Amino acid sequence: MKNIEELRSLLQKNDPVNGVVPFWFLNHYPEETEIRKQIREIAEKGCTGVMLHARDGLLGGYLNAHWEKTVGWAVDEAKKQNISIWLYDELNYPSGPVGGQIFDVCPDTAMQSLELVRITEEKPDGDFDKLIRNDGKYLAFMFRYQRQYPDYLDKNAMKEFVKLSYTWYYERFKEHFGSLIQGEFTDNSCANFGYHRRSIPWTPAMPELFREKTGYELDEILPSLFLQTGNSALHRLIFWRFLNELYLETFIIPIEQECAGNGIAATGHYCIETGVSEHVRQIGDRFDQKRHQHIPGVDMLGADTWEGLASFPIGTPSSMLAMTASPGYFFHNSSVLCECLGLSMKWAMPLAEIKRITGTLAALGINIFVPHGLYYSISGHRKRECIPDFYHNTMWEFFGDWAKWIRTLGTLTAKADEHLADTVLLYPATSQQASIEVGTGAPYVDQGERCIKQDKLWTATGDILVQNAIPFEIINEDILCNGNVCNGELQITLPNGNIHKIHSIVLVSSWIIGDKTYDKLQEFAKSGGCIIAEGEQLSAVFTGKEILPVTPEKEFYTAIYDVEDKAGLEQTDLPVLLAKKQQVTRVIITGGQNSIVKKEWIKDGHYFALIQNFTRNKIGKVEIRCDFQPVTVDLDSMQFFRAKDSVLVKDFEYGEVLLLTDCEGELPELPAVQPIPENRLNIAPSAWEINMEQPNALCFPETQFRNNHGNNTRQFSWEFEIDTMPEKLGVALDLEPLLMEMRNGYNPFTLRYHNMLYNSRCQAYINGNLLDNIQFGKDFDRWIYEGDITKFIKSGKNTVVLVQPNELLEQNRTFPEPLLLTGSFAVRDDGVITAVPGTLPDLTWHNSGLKHYSGTMRFSAKIQLPENMRQKELHLICHDVREIVEVIINGTSCGHRFMPPYTFTIPENLTGTDALELTLRVSNTPANRWQEPIPSGILGGIELY
Repeated sequence: MKNIEELRSLLQKNDPVNGVVPFWFLNHYPEETEIRKQIREIAEKGCTGVMLHARDGLLGGYLNAHWEKTVGWAVDEAKKQNISIWLYDELNYPSGPVGGQIFDVCPDTAMQSLELVRITEEKPDGDFDKLIRNDGKYLAFMFRYQRQYPDYLDKNAMKEFVKLSYTWYYERFKEHFGSLIQGEFTDNSCANFGYHRRSIPWTPAMPELFREKTGYELDEILPSLFLQTGNSALHRLIFWRFLNELYLETFIIPIEQECAGNGIAATGHYCIETGVSEHVRQIGDRFDQKRHQHIPGVDMLGADTWEGLASFPIGTPSSMLAMTASPGYFFHNSSVLCECLGLSMKWAMPLAEIKRITGTLAALGINIFVPHGLYYSISGHRKRECIPDFYHNTMWEFFGDWAKWIRTLGTLTAKADEHLADTVLLYPATSQQASIEVGTGAPYVDQGERCIKQDKLWTATGDILVQNAIPFEIINEDILCNGNVCNGELQITLPNGNIHKIHSIVLVSSWIIGDKTYDKLQEFAKSGGCIIAEGEQLSAVFTGKEILPVTPEKEFYTAIYDVEDKAGLEQTDLPVLLAKKQQVTRVIITGGQNSIVKKEWIKDGHYFALIQNFTRNKIGKVEIRCDFQPVTVDLDSMQFFRAKDSVLVKDFEYGEVLLLTDCEGELPELPAVQPIPENRLNIAPSAWEINMEQPNALCFPETQFRNNHGNNTRQFSWEFEIDTMPEKLGVALDLEPLLMEMRNGYNPFTLRYHNMLYNSRCQAYINGNLLDNIQFGKDFDRWIYEGDITKFIKSGKNTVVLVQPNELLEQNRTFPEPLLLTGSFAVRDDGVITAVPGTLPDLTWHNSGLKHYSGTMRFSAKIQLPENMRQKELHLICHDVREIVEVIINGTSCGHRFMPPYTFTIPENLTGTDALELTLRVSNTPANRWQEPIPSGILGGIELY
């Protein structure tokens, strides 16, 4: 236990590595002024660094002179702004092709697999790449190729990959490596992507390498990989362990060594990470991979982020996260990185959801958060590619609030002295390697019945532990065997020299383990340690050369679960058993089951407990029982309060995080939650004045196309109707798909000279009038061109025509992006443009002709204060906000909130008159502009008390 000043100092450290390091998708044609501008914005919003990710649509070229300039501008500006640079080793993804350059250097390398295509009793006719006779049957094989990917098992090809990408950066920016440049990210590679099922990964040198490393002839054991034979388990163990070692040698370790030699961290993630069944055939042993990453990384995108972390159903990634965080802890005591937040809610993801998700990730071991992502430009199809984009987003104004919060939390959880989790799951690599069946099932489910059952139970077990707020780690057999057993504890020495003590080991369908692992478990059990077996029971050990049957003694473990007999995986009594065995936890939680996640750790001698409601629902009356009088830490305000006693009963709001510690020192008592009194002012003025801070936008996806053969042009036209003339109306033209086509004798990089390019290559006509004021975009994106059409429009029907020279082949039919109208207008239900209403009946706008508006809306009203509220501190609460609200009283801001409770304190110096000038700045997401409109504004009541 340490004092308050030491705690304050720890919280103010703000480690330069941990926090927010967004993917910065560099596309279009990078220019120096824009690169520097966006780097400054990223730094101003509190990001600790930025990851330079060459992305689809990059026009300047990759790993060439212009890319070198682009990286140089970013590095120079990041140095000025005191943020770090992280590199990404590929153009787009997955890592390996180097934007196609690998095939120029190694033209004959392509990802291969060996597929079983036929099993017959008679010798089959036809041309096969391999024909093997086994047990009276013929097995016919064909080589399959995925030519868009290199052969990751080819040592020479991967040596060229490292040279083309990693060495390229080092040779040009070596002076910044290890200081400004922190690490390099590899993304989504694997030994074989498994698109061809009923197959195994292959490389031409495999038979010879297999013979050298195992002493076996590969053809002799191939049948056992695809069929059940008397030696299947042994042969599969030998083969898949060989493949794991080969992938490490050819791809993973060379990256680790290159990064270490260059003074930066190797990080990133591999493909097919969820569960464990696909690890065997695609990426090998996950612990071996993470041992060779200086900062272990994981991918948490799409449904995993949006649905999985909200409800923890079967198949969610809590175990996947632990399989990244635990190796980081036991092998390196390093930070742990997560690529997160992309592909889930599209443009509709609010900051509240971002904070909820990343708070949960922090509780499960993540310290470096890589939002997916920030786009240099969203012109063209990138508006729909891997959103949400934060930079071109309403929430960007408030992004710094979250970045500061998660940076402090990430720093606090990283490189802990010790994690207080005395329960571990044993990673079932040996059982999976011995069980995997290739070629026996339908496509995409050919892992075999045993592996699938193991996988389901494995993911369910991790989820059950998280749901019941039981901290746990995952270890592999190497970590287990290197531990020391003493008085019922498995003691593991950490990289920092501290000892992690384990009292309970859970075996999840581990029917076979290594013989040394078995001996260590026996020693642990006889010493008084708790071993719990779920699913299939232990029955064999692997010596490295043979498989031997075993029958553990009765005292060896408690078997609580048989996946054969119970269909309801959630009915396990595992939490009950573990709760009785836990010895190191200092916080016990009751209430809020399936909603609360907990993490306990020691950092710089301070004890911490992070407790979070990981759901979107309010959770009431959660009891938190501590063995000390806790101090609560507010990471936003950096205020500390001491609880009245050792038991807290608390209501948790949507995604709310509570951080506890046990510091000494005088502190104010934790203020009690003040209930809303019955006598309160319900603010419901008959009309609010409104003001839009951004222009409204209306998307016209439908276009009419005509090919004019006479003058060799293509024409695209849109129509709209005006009822009431707006004060100003503009048009936003996203010309990128058309302009990128013009490569026939024409340099596409002159895109930057937009006026010349627009006037000579494309022309727009408004009601027959040439649009002559096209300019770089300001409202949406620099590369979405804008023009003022106010002087050309009229009441009634209006037509926009875009004309482009037809310079490409006749069959090419690339269409422009949808037309956007911008300005101060509303839209009737029938799509006709009309005037913006001066007032709205309530504080929403989606039902008032503004359903496509994305931005910040100001609502202003004059509130008459009753006499008993004057010259007093008041509170204002908004009950349902979509998505962010700032409260301004008499011209003075009282703050903003993007998560419930949307409660604000109004100081007494602002309540001295009989009326308040109340302004609410309400911001929604860009969803209403780029996708289906959703409710926006303040949907609930507003009360003053």
